[in-house]
Amino acid sequence: MPSRSFFDFFPTPKFLEMPSPGLVLEDTHARCVEFQHVGDHIVLKRYGEETLPEGTLVSGEIKKPQELTTALTSLRKRFDLHYIRCVLPDEKAYLFQTKISRAGERDIRTAVEFTIEENVPLSLSEAVFDFAVLRDGGEGREPFEVAVSVVPEHVVRSFLDVYRSAELSPFHFEIESQAVVKAVVAHDDPAVYAVIHIFSRKVGVYVVRKNAVHFSATIPLSANALESGEFPWAGELVSEARKVISYWHNENEDESDRRGQPQALILSGKFADHPALAAALTPLGLPLKVADVWENVFSLEQFVPDLSREEAFEYAPVIGAALSYRSHL
Repeated sequence: MPSRSFFDFFPTPKFLEMPSPGLVLEDTHARCVEFQHVGDHIVLKRYGEETLPEGTLVSGEIKKPQELTTALTSLRKRFDLHYIRCVLPDEKAYLFQTKISRAGERDIRTAVEFTIEENVPLSLSEAVFDFAVLRDGGEGREPFEVAVSVVPEHVVRSFLDVYRSAELSPFHFEIESQAVVKAVVAHDDPAVYAVIHIFSRKVGVYVVRKNAVHFSATIPLSANALESGEFPWAGELVSEARKVISYWHNENEDESDRRGQPQALILSGKFADHPALAAALTPLGLPLKVADVWENVFSLEQFVPDLSREEAFEYAPVIGAALSYRSHL
């Protein structure tokens, strides 16, 4: 059985290449966001969330499919959802970069297939993948540079089954870290950034270049880790962020091809603008930037959403998921 791309599961009709609701599952909540065009602008149409029963989703794994179906059905009815753009958890995904020779230009997808088994612990028959071309080599003979995302097929099917049980129709899946990046990094910014997003039960650490996540790590948090507004786990976060940035620097043995230092650390998610968290992250030695989750959607001078700034930080993944249609336009 051959490998399958995300779009083998979700072939996208042309009429669906338009704003559609994004939907993201976390351990504690299901959240949705939808945008709409008003004249030449995009504005926030609606947003909302549904609390998930404890233990429904744990570390990216569906533990209680019936409870999750019930919560998603409630969300569907509240917001009249049907076609949705979804996110898959980082814990279940593999990311890698590879180079494709110019000979593979006519069929990059097939060329990427040949690199999967040497980069992730999955056979082709077990893998569902997507990729983005980061550099096409220009007019010369330089190879294509490609960022690849791979998820086990059984993971994709487990989420797909629950969505369909709730009478929802996913037609696009995004890796969680990439969805965050689509919201918090300007879509035309090719620079290198470190990104930290604080979820309800974990923290994601990413290195981003040309809007693609190159390295990521996840730190689990206890159920009450974010209740006090204190950050005893910040030391572990700094250590993990240093590792991810170090992996980034050392991804190539060829000294001439080493990548640059991240220009800044972008912070999003819960407590993104908390001064104590900013202070705890100073040992990383990077300029700190609090995320603007709307920068790829609208200017706050043109439209002011009724979602508060603090709440909006937590909506970054689902905002990115809802924006995924723009990559097709």
